[in-house]
Amino acid sequence: MKRIIKLIGIIICAIAGSVIGLFCLLIFLSLIAPEEENGGNGSIIIEYNGDISLPFSNKPELVYADTKEEALTYHVDYYFGEYPYMMNVNNVIKLLENDEYATMFYTCFNENDKKVQGFVTSKFNIKIVNGKKQ
Repeated sequence: MKRIIKLIGIIICAIAGSVIGLFCLLIFLSLIAPEEENGGNGSIIIEYNGDISLPFSNKPELVYADTKEEALTYHVDYYFGEYPYMMNVNNVIKLLENDEYATMFYTCFNENDKKVQGFVTSKFNIKIVNGKKQ
């Protein structure tokens, strides 16, 4: 009987010692953790000077073309930026149209480097001129 009580006492002491050790470790780590530069409260300071310049806020003038592939060749720098090869339509996956808009899903690849590929979604405004969609 004394053995069982002694064994239970050892287990309880081991558990209590582990809890106290973890508590001390957490306190030690919180004391040596570096402070944040902005006061340590995690707040973000936003300065507003009255000038709002959002990306894609200066949209170029709309150009209507006979085909969607031709429409992709206009304003390449604005729409595709550093990836001008994305205007090359290699495989049209799906074309969705209604009276106002068309959306085309297609794949493209860089002709200089066949490893660089892209999956592109392009949205077009539709305009009917002389009974023909542009």
